[in-house]
Amino acid sequence: MAYIGNTPAEAYISISSQTFTTINGTVYTLSSSVNNSEDIALFLNNVRQKPSTYTATSTTLTMGTATTTADELYCVYLGKALQTVSPGDASIGTAQLADDSITNAKVKSDAAIATTKISGAVTSIASNGLATSATTDTTDASNIVSGTLPDGRFPATLPATNGSAVTSLNAANLLTNTVAVARGGTNIGSYAAGDLLYASGATTLGKLNKPGSTLFLQMDSAGTPSWAEAGGGAWTFISKTTISSDSEVDIESGIDSTYPLYAFVWNKVKVSDDDAYIKIRVKISTYRTTSDYKYNVMDTRSHGGSSWPNGNNVSNGDDCVRMIADNGQGNAATESISGIVYLAAPSDTTIYKNMWYEGSNIRSDGQFALWKGFGGFGADAGAVTGLRFYPTAGTLASGTISLYGIKDS
Repeated sequence: MAYIGNTPAEAYISISSQTFTTINGTVYTLSSSVNNSEDIALFLNNVRQKPSTYTATSTTLTMGTATTTADELYCVYLGKALQTVSPGDASIGTAQLADDSITNAKVKSDAAIATTKISGAVTSIASNGLATSATTDTTDASNIVSGTLPDGRFPATLPATNGSAVTSLNAANLLTNTVAVARGGTNIGSYAAGDLLYASGATTLGKLNKPGSTLFLQMDSAGTPSWAEAGGGAWTFISKTTISSDSEVDIESGIDSTYPLYAFVWNKVKVSDDDAYIKIRVKISTYRTTSDYKYNVMDTRSHGGSSWPNGNNVSNGDDCVRMIADNGQGNAATESISGIVYLAAPSDTTIYKNMWYEGSNIRSDGQFALWKGFGGFGADAGAVTGLRFYPTAGTLASGTISLYGIKDS
């Protein structure tokens, strides 16, 4: 027989059916999906059932009346035809192929697919059927969307670049070394709290470490900063001792060769016992108690007339230096001592150490007094490393004694 167009392919049509092996209940699962109950002919005990007595949607069959294990149930798919068709040569187009229907297994293992047949980005070598060792003559870097490249894929020396294409660089990725000053860095790897950064040259930076004590910043004519003691005065504060019912007050820390002169400043010092006067001893290795002290102290008093002195104490061999003259200090709440004791060249071991002192107090008899004195220990020229202050009776009750170093230039 002659045909217009392609010769029809032979087809063998059969009707599909399903027998339900488990019979009991109202709900069953169809082996093929249907649209409604008209798509199947349902037989219960070989009697065809009216479509209105059951529902069939997708793969679910629901009976209007429950079946029992004694029943027999099967169906014939009316809307499903099974046939075997051999399509004609070159008769399949892309429209007949479902999306994603060609799998890796359907591609010949030794097929030489030309690169002209491949377009678009290959996002995963393994998932697209290419061996992990596959190479191409040209690769567009824009197609590399994830993953990392091993070091072996880079040359030992990277090509020079002016950096104009670098638009974002995270400083957190700089794990070692320092950034040069010319590149906006400091070329310094670490700092401590309080360190200062300064320009030590036109293209160099330096670091000034924080001082170990309270100092002030200065700069020389070359532009180099450094730490120094406060300018504008010769006195440098060293320490302050707070008195609290002490029978003896020893001041030892900070007395050395740093300063040629030291000052012990008494401020509102009170005594516990009335008519006590103050003594001083020096520490040369130990506090010296032998009768080798010499002193002269005198005062003038508020009701003593115009002559000087009103009181005077002198010794050429006592076990201490006396700081105020008789009568002694008053112990009333309103009575105190304020003054200064000077100690010269305490670390010079070639001379006896001189002390001189002056101040004001309110005496035990209620008089205001101005006193001055001098003295020292005349048996040892060793370094003096401390002074001890103590009353003749009771304790030093309260007040402060501040220690200052005095520069000579």
